[in-house]
Amino acid sequence: MRTDDAAIGRLAARYFLERGFESFVFDAANGWGVVEELRFRGFADTLRANRIEAIWRRPNAGPDADLETVLRRVRRPVALLAGHDVLARHIASRIREMGLHVPDEVAVLGVDNDELFCGLGHPSLSTIEVPYWEIGYKAAQFLHRILRGRPPPAQPLLLRPLGVISRESTDTVALDDPKLAAALRFIRQHACDPCTVKTLVMNMGVGRRWLELRFRQRLGHTPHREILRVRIEQAKVLLRDSRLPLREVAARTGFAYLQNFVAVFRRQVGETPAVHRRLYVRSNRESAVTRKSGEGRRNRSR
Repeated sequence: MRTDDAAIGRLAARYFLERGFESFVFDAANGWGVVEELRFRGFADTLRANRIEAIWRRPNAGPDADLETVLRRVRRPVALLAGHDVLARHIASRIREMGLHVPDEVAVLGVDNDELFCGLGHPSLSTIEVPYWEIGYKAAQFLHRILRGRPPPAQPLLLRPLGVISRESTDTVALDDPKLAAALRFIRQHACDPCTVKTLVMNMGVGRRWLELRFRQRLGHTPHREILRVRIEQAKVLLRDSRLPLREVAARTGFAYLQNFVAVFRRQVGETPAVHRRLYVRSNRESAVTRKSGEGRRNRSR
């Protein structure tokens, strides 16, 4: 039983592609291992399907060993996936020392959602949330089953990432088309008003056909899908950080009908809003218990 590391890489790639990036770097502290290999494979395969090659920066790997060398020779802005949040914070600091800017020149994404490292310093770190707590929970379930004489699972159980928590380190649009970048910024600001494609066309002063074509060429999807994506991302934030009823979450994210909100959320996320909230709340509860247990052990050791 383990995390679905390939899915973590795929999620990161899709996240950056949706923001228009064309240069990608994967950076892992250990350099080469099963976890790193799977994450890079998911990251690289997703990018390769979009005709983009990713660089894996490894220690002791010639020109790919030095972070500054890699970042100086790739086209910027560049999207960088770090192996975990501690490494992502270190990389963000190194990037500033080079005289480069996060996120405008290098957007940095970590893994784990370690709130200490994500919130420490400037900019705050975007990250992929992984349900590590569920590994222990599922392991205990399987152990209980085995002790009762039932066979263990025939195949390893892979736990998928919960999603991307967007913060300042990726808060940018990496597009060289000013009108398209402006359209994306408008969607970010007004998607939940709600905003429609017609509203977008009127405010951008461009033709709908041009807008549809440019979105498909650069982002691989329609303006309507981008509007829905931004609404769902905001819905995730409300589900995680508030106790608002689902009907209120739907209203605040531009959905007139709860049924429509649930259907769109399930289609894009793979689970209902209620399940997403329950998983996130349980994850936070388990993390809090773990932190409290650790603090208790440290206090007793004193």
